[in-house]
Amino acid sequence: MEAALRRSPAIRPAALAAAADVAAEARPVLQDILATDPSPETRRVAVGLLGRVLPLNVPILIRSLRDDADPTVRAAAATALGYAGETAVAALAEAAGRETVMEVRLAVARGLRRAGGRGAAEALLGMLDDGESEIALVALRSLAAIGYRGTDPRLLRLLHRGNGTLQGEAARVLAQAGTLEATRALAAAAHKAPTAALVEALGTLRSKSVRASMVQWLRHEDAGVRLAAAEYLAALKDPRAFPVLRDLLVPAIDAPLADRAAQALLARRNEAAAARLIQMLDAGRLSQATRLTLIRTAGELGWREAAGTIVAILARGLAEPQRLDQAEERQLWAEALRAAARVGPIWDAEVERAVPDVPGDSPYAPALAALRADGVAGLLRTLWRSPLPDDLRRATVAAYATLRGKAARRELVPLLESPVLQGAAVS
Repeated sequence: MEAALRRSPAIRPAALAAAADVAAEARPVLQDILATDPSPETRRVAVGLLGRVLPLNVPILIRSLRDDADPTVRAAAATALGYAGETAVAALAEAAGRETVMEVRLAVARGLRRAGGRGAAEALLGMLDDGESEIALVALRSLAAIGYRGTDPRLLRLLHRGNGTLQGEAARVLAQAGTLEATRALAAAAHKAPTAALVEALGTLRSKSVRASMVQWLRHEDAGVRLAAAEYLAALKDPRAFPVLRDLLVPAIDAPLADRAAQALLARRNEAAAARLIQMLDAGRLSQATRLTLIRTAGELGWREAAGTIVAILARGLAEPQRLDQAEERQLWAEALRAAARVGPIWDAEVERAVPDVPGDSPYAPALAALRADGVAGLLRTLWRSPLPDDLRRATVAAYATLRGKAARRELVPLLESPVLQGAAVS
């Protein structure tokens, strides 16, 4: 490898890429490349390899961060130094005060985040006064990530004067402090001009005064503020939160906010919200995680309001079997299968309308016909012999046992002869 590196500059990047496993042995060659190679790309790759052997190569990387003419190489050096921990903090802090190139300053901030420690925190606080809001934003998020727990005046200044995003991130950092000074600062900023980010940050604190403020903000005109206040109170099982959360489950509310409201209601198993939650799922306005939680909760609590949706999910997966090739749809279908068994022998006109027509030659036509004729129990029995993937076939056996209880024993006995289903039948 060394011969290849010295022979032809054109192949050096490729040769270096192949040298990852021998970075320690290649150290002299890599140093020589940093000192003499005119290609920034080659020097950048060399820096990455040197970063694999720390702390031995910290002095070399510091020189690259300080002296290399190309910003991509300096940025790579800052990234590598971050993995050296506190050994590299002084050099990164110096670069934070010296660098003017955005790419390098961002890499320095992220390097300080990885390095961590008090020195890194102080350097990141110094970057909060940067004229570029992107730098300040990365510095704030880095402070939060390393667990900074102070009330530095520069943080307080952003809390009171920063733009919306910077103010919110500063609030989150201050909330980590948990001190009386931080609490008072957050409360003052939130009462002066409540925003969703401020109320969310204040929501990490527990006190009678914070709770009283949250109750007031339940009536705020901004949906994000109402949501943050309701989430706080719902976690405390305050009944005043739940009507507000349910009122956020409407088309006029942005989907991410509505999804959070749904999550808060499901966390408290709020049965009064069942119908609206199902409507949100049917309208496609819930995230995958929330859809799964909703179907699981509906099954566990026996929400009859969900019967039509549960059957529709099962029937749609059979009518369009390609859906089950998609991980998220397959996961939802399996959850609906378990929920159908727990909700019970559900069937009515609304549920029947949820069952689509399929061509007679579809391999799942018999299962859908059984669903119409015998409900979920008939569907499950027919699916045992269907071309469903083996894991889902086994799940239909478990679901049938849940649905029918002791009455299922006679029908499960023949499955003991099936290599695929016998395990599920026994259990």
